[in-house]
Amino acid sequence: SGARIVVATPGRLEDFLARKLVHFRSLRILVLDEADRMLDMGFLPAIRRIVAALPKERQTLFFSATLEAAAARLVDNYLRSPVRLVLRPSENVRVQAMEVSHHRKQEVLQQLLAQETGRCLVFARTKRGTERLAKSLNRKGFTAAMIHGDRSQSQRNAALAGFQKGRYRVLVATDLASRGIHVQDIAHVINYDLPDIAENFIHRVGRTGRAGCQGVASTLFSSDQRSDMFLLERALGIQMERVQAGGELPQVQERKPSSPVHATPRQGFSIAPLPGEFLQAQM
Repeated sequence: SGARIVVATPGRLEDFLARKLVHFRSLRILVLDEADRMLDMGFLPAIRRIVAALPKERQTLFFSATLEAAAARLVDNYLRSPVRLVLRPSENVRVQAMEVSHHRKQEVLQQLLAQETGRCLVFARTKRGTERLAKSLNRKGFTAAMIHGDRSQSQRNAALAGFQKGRYRVLVATDLASRGIHVQDIAHVINYDLPDIAENFIHRVGRTGRAGCQGVASTLFSSDQRSDMFLLERALGIQMERVQAGGELPQVQERKPSSPVHATPRQGFSIAPLPGEFLQAQM
């Protein structure tokens, strides 16, 4: 009888189109979520074939927390008179960094978790590090689950469901989870390990402070990583607040959700403030 909205992965949608199980003669809006990954992880040929089957008269929306230059150039192939909306880091998230020696990292992490009453998401760099950290936290009395690339889909689903329902207060994850976790009330994101690239920092921190809620993002680094921190901050265009490890966790001040800092609307297009995480939208 027809559906008003279809949500699909490119491969499955292309399969439905090939078998003539769906048509888009009345389609008005096309949305690509995680647009940078859609365009740089092998999806581009399928996206091109799908777009070729859609009506030319439509609105196209691209959403991404990061949009690399190469992907941005590809975007131009699908858009006419585009408008780009860029939101800076949400004022609802307190972004802080702590210099910690290697042998004290787990101790400081446990202090942060003990001082926080809400859900906490901890990012580690490697699968093995994720395993070790989650097991160590469980031994210390924290209810912790883990997500990484070597876990089966059912194991990942169980960990995420337990985290959402409160069975686990801590979720330890690699960057596999920096995009795919949508839990509204994550109070604290902790970068136990620095991300490999700056864009992963944006995706990690975007898991907290969502939909106007308050949040804290803490990054742990050692003295030999000072230059890495400097390069990360320069790439992001921010300076994280430096906090001494071991003290009381700073309180997040009540602030209004952030608004776009620059936008160039076309005629007849109005821009409203948008809440929440780091976001770039190109239309």
